[in-house]
Amino acid sequence: MIGISVALLSGRSVHLQIEAEASVGALVQRAENELQADLRALATPCGRILPRSRRLREAGVQDGDTLSAVLGRRMLVASFGAFALLGADGRVVSWGHPLYGGDSSFVNDELTDVESLWATRHAFAAQRCDGSVVTWGHSKLGGDCSDVKDQLRDVKQIRSYAYTFAAERGDGELVVWGSSFCTGGPIRQQLKEVQQVEVSCNAVAARLLDGSIVTWGHEDFGGDSRAVQSQLVGIIQLRATCGAFAALRFDGNVVAWGDAACGGDATKVCDKLKQVSQLEGCGRGFAAVCGSEGRVVAWGGDCRVPSGLCGVRSLASTLGAFAALCADGHVIVWGDEEAGGSCSVPLLCVQEIKATSAAFAALLSDSRVVAWGAPGSGGDSSCVQQQLYDVDEVQASCYAFVALRADGHVITWGGASYGGDSGSVQEKLASSLCSANKAAGFPLR
Repeated sequence: MIGISVALLSGRSVHLQIEAEASVGALVQRAENELQADLRALATPCGRILPRSRRLREAGVQDGDTLSAVLGRRMLVASFGAFALLGADGRVVSWGHPLYGGDSSFVNDELTDVESLWATRHAFAAQRCDGSVVTWGHSKLGGDCSDVKDQLRDVKQIRSYAYTFAAERGDGELVVWGSSFCTGGPIRQQLKEVQQVEVSCNAVAARLLDGSIVTWGHEDFGGDSRAVQSQLVGIIQLRATCGAFAALRFDGNVVAWGDAACGGDATKVCDKLKQVSQLEGCGRGFAAVCGSEGRVVAWGGDCRVPSGLCGVRSLASTLGAFAALCADGHVIVWGDEEAGGSCSVPLLCVQEIKATSAAFAALLSDSRVVAWGAPGSGGDSSCVQQQLYDVDEVQASCYAFVALRADGHVITWGGASYGGDSGSVQEKLASSLCSANKAAGFPLR
């Protein structure tokens, strides 16, 4: 363990004990919790920004060091076909397909003093410092809040439910807009208790605060969970495929329902589904990390797991493939080769994996990024590979990736119309970067 002090410009500071092998990102999270502040980055006394994915030891941080906390961490969110970036100056830049929120030009004058961003699959919502809300994207799927605009005041929190937004006001009232498919029916009166919503092709499942599950929609796609309702207690995680749902209970057991061909029937593997720590859904099947040894058990349409796979820490999935991140940092993939199920380069020293509909991107421990899968969905990053260094964060839409570097630069690749080409907003992104660096006292580059 080493002792590190993290200080704000105001003089307020916190002293933290942390492992030298922990990442800079882990230290940022600890500091944010203790200081109750959003941090953009940590910097050395000489002004060098520390990449979040680096281990503290690798970044040169030593016992007794004092790091400066840079306020106003930028926030990057994704819909299915666009990205939005909240700058440290409180302004927002978005790009990608207009029907997914890629064009915010008509509300640009309102996108100032923004505190946080939220996304549904087709729209974005910005919560401003004065408690008001600004939305854009598909008008029927969360992008138009005009019918409830007068009610959106003193907003304290925004939640997103696939195609719908819900804003909680200071007086406790909940204001909802977007598609009623995800917030109607049996869940309408219980929206405040909803913790998670998952959607199959034609059904919805909601996980409530008490660990129960409520479902609605077409029964062939998981909309009817009555056959397993007595088992749906103490649920801590919920996942969906195209036609089924799977829920992880607090006791490590799994409950599945819906189309058997899409993973709705786990009876053939129920004896193996013990001590499950994570669930992941692919297009037509599920996979689970089981036991202290990190075994992977899969069922449904995409269930051929590589023989002997163990030591798995986490799973990621496209619509046709899985990627397993092992404890030692190497990655094993399987499934449809055209959807990321095959990779021609060694996948070692991986910190995190993100996925589009048909490609993966791995953030490595040296802050570089490796991508593979369908080129049109972000599987080919060769055109920007030389720019993918000192990366702090990677996000994915359905067809593109975006990387946020430690120096604030934004790098995009993949489907051009769905966020993979940020050329039209590079001037705005550069302006946001300059404002952030100036506010932080760093040199403009």
